[in-house]
Amino acid sequence: EFYNAVLSKPYVDEDNVGLTDDELRACVNKDLSWNTEIKNTCMGVDQRSGELHVVILKFHEGKKRLVHLEVVDNYCERYREDGKMVSPFKRLYELMHEYDVDMCVLDALPNANEAKDFAAEFPGRVFLSYYKESKELARWSDKNPRSKNSESPSLRRSKDALKFKWVVLIDRYKSIEYALKHWRDRFVECPPPRAIVQEVRDDKTGTYGPEFVCENIFFKHLKGVVRELVQSKLDSGRYRYRWNNLGLDPHFLHAFTYAIIASDRKKKLFSFTFI
Repeated sequence: EFYNAVLSKPYVDEDNVGLTDDELRACVNKDLSWNTEIKNTCMGVDQRSGELHVVILKFHEGKKRLVHLEVVDNYCERYREDGKMVSPFKRLYELMHEYDVDMCVLDALPNANEAKDFAAEFPGRVFLSYYKESKELARWSDKNPRSKNSESPSLRRSKDALKFKWVVLIDRYKSIEYALKHWRDRFVECPPPRAIVQEVRDDKTGTYGPEFVCENIFFKHLKGVVRELVQSKLDSGRYRYRWNNLGLDPHFLHAFTYAIIASDRKKKLFSFTFI
């Protein structure tokens, strides 16, 4: 009541907080630098109208090492061409080549057509993501065991024409919990948070200026959800957990989650067992 009525802040039980400042700081490695490990990386992208949040990381010696963070905003002067706004996806094509991205998971909405065009340009390397409650953390469209064995070639061709091929369905709660657990278990390596600065828009004033994009935005988004136990609408005797946002839409959290999913797929594809 004190938090809600006096401080005008939502009360958050510490046991249900996704991440703490201490857990984030424990993953900072001051010996690392941003934008140096630019070969064979993985990328996660969360989108909203006119803006993309990008996280690029690299699997390195059993840990996920952050390589680059970026807010691609088509209103920002940096991304304009001849003074005119262009699609933020133009920068995304550049990032694929600039950071030699092997695997990318991209939020499929709201710019569905541009997302499909982008994925089609890099077949098998870019997957469009949709959140869908499931028993599995992630379901890849090209990993469906029925697609090759139990369907006729003509049926498969007709389905391919109607449904985009490169899709991954992700359970929202499980995937975010899995991504945050990487920080809690210190499986993430983060360069100094104040060593990466970018011009971004101030949500209060609407003006653009330099900002510590990792420390003041990325970390804020990672801490921007709280766990809640909710009752099933179909069965009053069943309960499940879900994530609630804390006063902001944590786009970087989703982008980081997608990057983790992408890196796990890449690890499986490029792992070999020798007998």
